[in-house]
Amino acid sequence: MNTPVKPKRPRLNRGEQKEIRSQELLDAAWELFCERGYDAVTIDQVAELAGYSRKPVYTLFGDKQVLFFELWSRMFMGMTDLTASLFDPRQTLRANLQRVAELGAERSGQGQSRKAEGLLYFVIQTITLSRPDLEKRVRELFEEAQGRLTQAIRNCPLERGERLRGSAELVAAHLAAHINGLSLLQFQTGRNYMQAQDLYELFVHMAIVREA
Repeated sequence: MNTPVKPKRPRLNRGEQKEIRSQELLDAAWELFCERGYDAVTIDQVAELAGYSRKPVYTLFGDKQVLFFELWSRMFMGMTDLTASLFDPRQTLRANLQRVAELGAERSGQGQSRKAEGLLYFVIQTITLSRPDLEKRVRELFEEAQGRLTQAIRNCPLERGERLRGSAELVAAHLAAHINGLSLLQFQTGRNYMQAQDLYELFVHMAIVREA
C-alpha cells in the first residue's frame, strides 16, 4: 500500500516569515493583556506564549510600548477597513449609514472584548504622552482613517431632495467623533448606548439635510 505523499508547504520568504512572527507575538500580547492588563505583562511572557525567545520581540518591535502600540494600530486599522467596506457606492448614503449603525451596535455588544479594546486605547493615550514618535503615528492613523471615511461618504449618492449637512470631511469627522465618544462612554460606565436604530437616526441627522 502506497503511503500518500503530503503536499509540500510553500517556502516563505523573509517578509512573510516576519509577518507571521509579528502576528503571533501580537496575538500573544493581546491574550495576556486581556488576562492581566498592560502593567503586569512582560516581554518575556509574550515571547514565551508565542513560542519564541525574547530576541524577536525586540527585533520586530523594539520595546513593550511599541509592541502594544502596534497591537492597537492593527486593531484600529482593521476596524477602519471593516467600516469602509460597508460603504457601497451603488447604494444611497442612508442605506450605508444603516449598515454602519448595525455594525456599531453589534460591536458594542461584544462585552469583555470591547472593554479590553477601550482599555488598550487608554494605555496608548498614556504611552503617547511621553513618546512623540508614537503620538505622531497616532495622528497619522486617525488622518488616514478620516480620509477613507470622507472618501466613502463622498462616493455615496443621496436620495432625491437630499444634500450633505456639510462637507464630506466634516460629516465624516462628526460621525467618527460620535462613534468614538459613545465607545468611550460605554467603556467608562459599562452601559451600552449603541442601539442600531438610534445610531442610524443620529447618523442621518448628522449627515443629511432634506430640502423643502
